[in-house]
Amino acid sequence: MAGQPLYEWRIIGEGGETAMCSAGTVFNLDGDLSETSRDATVVLCGGIDVAAATTKTLLNWLRREARRGVSVGGLCTAGYTLARAGLLNGKKATIHWENQDSFIEEFEDVTLTKSVFVTDGKTFTTAGGTAAIDLML
Repeated sequence: MAGQPLYEWRIIGEGGETAMCSAGTVFNLDGDLSETSRDATVVLCGGIDVAAATTKTLLNWLRREARRGVSVGGLCTAGYTLARAGLLNGKKATIHWENQDSFIEEFEDVTLTKSVFVTDGKTFTTAGGTAAIDLML
């Protein structure tokens, strides 16, 4: 309707080849964890074993991109990864209800809410997969 591209998106990940979600679907990636433009928004998709997917390489990349001013968000359980990177310290956040108790114990510097989604500055989190739709709307 706008007659021009309003945004573009790429699926990137560690290694730049493929990524598999917790449901077993394999995605071909558009690239590795490379530098993004300063006006980019990085959206992490969480899954069942988010702790295993939260690698040192990913954490370092997220911290670097956040220092450059990029907006970052975590869908479903990916708030865990943002918290591990220290990007939610002193902020409000949410996470899937199954992860709330352990999240509160591990990340005392994050104010966890039971909201469907939370935005706080240049970060956002959602409490589940379909909560991401509410956030985007």
